[in-house]
Formats: sequence, structure tokens, C-alpha cells
Amino acid sequence: MRVFASRLRALRHTALIAALALPLIATPAQAGASSTTVSLPVRTDTWIDDQGGTGPYGTTLWAGRYNTANERTYLDFDTSSLAGRQITAATLKLSATAAIGCGDDASGIVAQQITSPWTAATLTWGNKPASTATGQVTARDPAGCEEEDPPSSGTWAWNVTAIAQAWASGQAGNGLVLRGADESPNAPLYDRGWQSAEAPQPPVLEVTYEGGGGPGPDTTPPAVLSTDPAAGATGVPADVQIRVTFSEPVDDVRFRLDNLLIGEPEPGSAALSADGRQLTFTPEYELWGEYGAEVEATDLAGNTMTAPYGWVFEAS
Repeated sequence: MRVFASRLRALRHTALIAALALPLIATPAQAGASSTTVSLPVRTDTWIDDQGGTGPYGTTLWAGRYNTANERTYLDFDTSSLAGRQITAATLKLSATAAIGCGDDASGIVAQQITSPWTAATLTWGNKPASTATGQVTARDPAGCEEEDPPSSGTWAWNVTAIAQAWASGQAGNGLVLRGADESPNAPLYDRGWQSAEAPQPPVLEVTYEGGGGPGPDTTPPAVLSTDPAAGATGVPADVQIRVTFSEPVDDVRFRLDNLLIGEPEPGSAALSADGRQLTFTPEYELWGEYGAEVEATDLAGNTMTAPYGWVFEAS
């Protein structure tokens, strides 16, 4: 049975030196539009199999058929902001990191709505939550699979609009499960792995709904979906531009980059993308050594991140 790394290593520096913020103001084209798209970051995730395997803190999520084992991935998103909204589209996106076997015509990975509560830290095959086939959707390798050599990269996407509409109508948002389309005893090898919440490109649920408002005020703060460089990255080019991608448009960002060797902030210029979803920081000088970055943002409704997001990387 495969054993996967437990937790992503903790940052060696838990706090950055308090210092100057870089406020940024932008007016995304989304304002006043007839529809709004938000990206909900995964809140918790894990995978299990029917032979005792679990992985609540690993960097890879698994689903499908591996030898004689059936594997399933469980994903939880905060869908409270969707209540009462008119959902027009919803797409679950995962970044592939591993693939084994091409299976047959019945193979694929099914996304289903989970209908009962679950906890990642204690989830096993024996206590897994119930799910429903209503609204389920099946996906296969985005680039195809030939001669038992499936691609281990690319973005998988599931159209989960019907499931998101169910959440918006009042059904409990217990998350999504990914499972093999064929879990029978004679199912062929079809094993797929994706980046988890502990990896640089975690799962994302993109939802589009009519209007920019809803039945009540937006009270969900923005979250960081990904950073480039990623947390713990080494060998980062000296002329790197630091990028931070947010779960929704923001119009006020406070960012700082600290040289951890000398304990001083690194000068540079910051810019926010036209859609308000990505911050780019260009250092004034080339980087060398270990750096700590920290970002905090406020969305268009005035919600500020619950805590600054910090990470460390090493440039050379």
C-alpha cells in the first residue's frame, strides 16, 4: 500500500516583520455586470480507499481503481454564499499530478454530491458519508489516454452546475466526492491523482450566478488560491515576479516581501490585474536567499481576509 507524505512542511518563519503595506485600488470590469463568477477555494480535502488507505494531509488526492483497491477523493467548500442565488454555471477544477492506466470505455472519474456530514481527519471507508447520483457528472483525461500512458498533468473539469443549484436552493453543502465510474471487482486499472489543498494548485469550485448581489450582503472574505513561487519553493529565479491569485475580485491589497537574511523589506512595484483576481509584485532588485511574503486583501463588498497569508521561498 502506498504511503504519502503527511503535512506540507511548516514555514520556518511564522511571522514577518511588521512594515509598510502597499495599497492597490482597481475597478474590475465585473462591477455592474449581469453575472458574477466567484472561485471558492477548497476548505478541506482527503482521499480514502477500501483497503484501509487514508490521506487527510498529503499533497496528492487519489480516485479511481488501483490494482484491487477503489479510491475516492472528498472535497469540502464553503458554499454558504450561494444560498438563494440563481446559479448559471459551476465547474470543479483539479490540477492533475499523477495517472496510472487507461482503463476501458466504462472508466472515468465521477463527481457526486455528498449528502451527509464528514470529517477529513477521521474519514475511513467504513464511515464515509452518503452521496447521490442526482446531478452527477463523469470526466476523463483532458488530453486523452493512449497505450496505457496517461498524461499526469493538465486541468480536470467537472460541470457540477446541477449540484451547485441544489446547494443554492437550500440543500446542505456537504461537498463533493470523486470516485471511479467503475468500482466493480473486475474494473481495470484507472488511477488518477490531483494536487490537494496542501499543494501549490489546490482544488477550486468556480461558480457563476446572475447579478452581483443576492438575497443578502456578501459576507465571505477573499482567500488566496495560489502563489507563484509556491510555499517552500527553492531555486526560484533571481528575476522572479511574485504572483498571488485570489478566490474573487479584490480592490485593496496589502503586500510585502521581506529579505529574511537581513530582516528588511524588499522594494518593488505592485499591480492588480484588470479583473481584480491577481496581484503581481515586481522586486526592484534581483533576489538571492530566503524571502518571506505576506498578503492581505479586501473584496468589493468590503470583506477583509480573516488573517494575512504568509509563505517562504528561496531564490538563487
